[in-house]
Amino acid sequence: MDTDNTSNRPTYLVSTANLPFIPQVTDHLAKILKRQTVETVFKPATNVAQILPSVKESRQALDCRGIYSITSSCGVKYIGETGWSIKIRIQEHKPCLKTGLVSHSAVAEQQLETGHTILFENSQVLSKASHFYERKIREAIEIHRCPHNHNRDNGYYLSNIWKPTLNAIVRLSPPTPPGAVQSATTVTVSPIYKKVTTTFLLPYS
Repeated sequence: MDTDNTSNRPTYLVSTANLPFIPQVTDHLAKILKRQTVETVFKPATNVAQILPSVKESRQALDCRGIYSITSSCGVKYIGETGWSIKIRIQEHKPCLKTGLVSHSAVAEQQLETGHTILFENSQVLSKASHFYERKIREAIEIHRCPHNHNRDNGYYLSNIWKPTLNAIVRLSPPTPPGAVQSATTVTVSPIYKKVTTTFLLPYS
């Protein structure tokens, strides 16, 4: 009778596990996984410097056309759009603030009326968009998503048929912590005679 001696059989690794290398931890896990025919591949652990964007990247992000937000010290936001550089458009608000020219800047009007400081350094790009109607529609979507704003109007008209969808997105979107990664969601909005597909950001949870 033949004896089935499994201990003498060669071991074939049929699966692979990618693990961040942690001294005295990952190597121990590798031994356990090997018994289950799983090969371990080590990769360097991600550090904080790799997660946080550099100052250079933050500055370059503003050099685009699209929709942006400017926040005041009280948390109220202004949502705007521009077909030029967002960085330049944000800079254009500052002289209006110094001279009190509120007719040209709702941002200046906000600080002069409330006394709250405008935090220009916390300005954010909400979406990059070159097409005129895409920017207008996306701006209106962002204004709708952020009712606590200092905009003088609601921007481009959005059909009420889209309001339930946008309201559901607002309810499902948690506040974005500083430095959080955001994921993209695409919504196609069809105003009269126009059809535009716009992609906007949702906080990553």
